[in-house]
Amino acid sequence: MKIRRSDPGFPFDIGILFIGLPAAIVSWVLTIIVLDRGWLWFAAYWLGVAFVCVGGAHMFRAKLPFYRQGRFLTFGTTGMTEDSKAHYRRALKWIFGGLSLAVLPLVVRF
Repeated sequence: MKIRRSDPGFPFDIGILFIGLPAAIVSWVLTIIVLDRGWLWFAAYWLGVAFVCVGGAHMFRAKLPFYRQGRFLTFGTTGMTEDSKAHYRRALKWIFGGLSLAVLPLVVRF
């Protein structure tokens, strides 16, 4: 049986980290320059970044069986085991919670 490969090259999901991490660093520098509101603002931002990182770890764990099959670009829970679905749902909660926490100081500023 032939395994369907969505992308034979580098995993797209992991490749996004190479874009997301520099973007987080740049946004942190801009936060320091633009906000200058004190340590609570920066603590909220970095707590949000930490939540997104935990969500990324859960997402990696949820998609690990797909990576082993050579399927790198997949969306949703179709074809996942129950354990992977639970990790996928946790990942989405952590990621969206962290994003909202990281963006909240920027939104409140304006």
